[in-house]
Amino acid sequence: MEYNHAGACASSLGSGITSRLSPGIRPWAHLSPDLVLDVSNRLDDAADFVRFHAVCTPWRHAAPSPFSPEAARPAFSPWLLALRGGQIARSTIDFRCVSSSSTEQEASDRRSHGDVVLTEPPLGVPSTGGNRNWVACAGGTAVWIFVASPEPRLVDLLTRAVAPLPPFPDDGETRAAMENARGVVYGDGTVFLYTFLFEKSTSKFMEAILRPVDAAWRVMKRVLEDPTDRRSDSGALYHEGKVLVCVGEYFWSVFTQGDSSVFAGLQSRWSESEERKYSRQYNYVLESRGELLWASVLLERDWLRGHAPVDISSALSVTVHALVKDAGGAMRWAVRDGWSLGDRALFLGSPASFAVDAHRLGLVGGCAYFVFRRRVFRYGLVDGQTELIKQLPREWGTGGAHVWVWPQPTITPIEEIREWVLMSKQEAKIM
Repeated sequence: MEYNHAGACASSLGSGITSRLSPGIRPWAHLSPDLVLDVSNRLDDAADFVRFHAVCTPWRHAAPSPFSPEAARPAFSPWLLALRGGQIARSTIDFRCVSSSSTEQEASDRRSHGDVVLTEPPLGVPSTGGNRNWVACAGGTAVWIFVASPEPRLVDLLTRAVAPLPPFPDDGETRAAMENARGVVYGDGTVFLYTFLFEKSTSKFMEAILRPVDAAWRVMKRVLEDPTDRRSDSGALYHEGKVLVCVGEYFWSVFTQGDSSVFAGLQSRWSESEERKYSRQYNYVLESRGELLWASVLLERDWLRGHAPVDISSALSVTVHALVKDAGGAMRWAVRDGWSLGDRALFLGSPASFAVDAHRLGLVGGCAYFVFRRRVFRYGLVDGQTELIKQLPREWGTGGAHVWVWPQPTITPIEEIREWVLMSKQEAKIM
């Protein structure tokens, strides 16, 4: 059960003036707007922020403007979303209560904190097996479920708003493949959907790109070089007119939009010693400050063989590479030092990951948050330490199906709501 910050604030802050007002008057409505705004800015959960400003009209008027400087607006903690028992649930992670001494039992004790059902899956999405239909904003501020039929659309999981999309080409193959599409919406409004088609002898990749200037989808199907590992954490992203595709532990392909040929192959082989020691479990790609980063969750092979301590934290680590061009123009992945990411926090999930300035969230920088086997971990990119944050319920499924979202709610002024209501009434009279 979640703590009601708004009610608690109203009770404590309003108690001093309760005796001076009649029983029918709400004492908290007469608090100073500056005091209300100060309390509002201390709320780090988006749901608490919305409930707080819904208490009464004066508190709503005191909400910070979306055009206010960043420092004057509250910074909300990211949520973790997943399918849980056929419903879409979110978990609020208490990022500040982590210590190197966290144990499995302590994390289990925190498992129910903030775990609530967010919504039922949208109509048209199966209640089970819909993990591959996530569509996330590249910056982490929104997440949708993609529904392919009868007409393509995106359903916002936070607002329930429906964004219709153009139909796919009228051929059975594209429509069938896109039933299981996932993807990313980028800052300029470009929608990038993709799906993998693993067959006996070939591995195929289908993409559908819709830019703001396009009236129809740009669909392309490509045959990939057959990698040895066809795992479910395969992913892709769209960047500067190119599509990067990752399949398995090492295989990368880069395609130029509109060209079915391979633009470049990025073989990311390890050294022999690294190959013997680690197994790459999950791959995530994100854009941060103009560069592409590839983060991998590694697990020591000794732990998989049962030759390591039971505590999995000590066997997990994260590596980060950046996509660079060498002197000859060829692209390659270069290892990034943890110190170079010391002011950022990485949130690794599928289908999109993102990085934020750690100071905005009041967090220690140089860290990566990820889910592995129903546990949430934080890895220090500088000190190399992995800490267990939270044990998730059994119904939360696998790590690859989790989505991080960084909600940024705004409070609509009363005047705008009244205008909408008036316009709706006028339109109803005309009809």
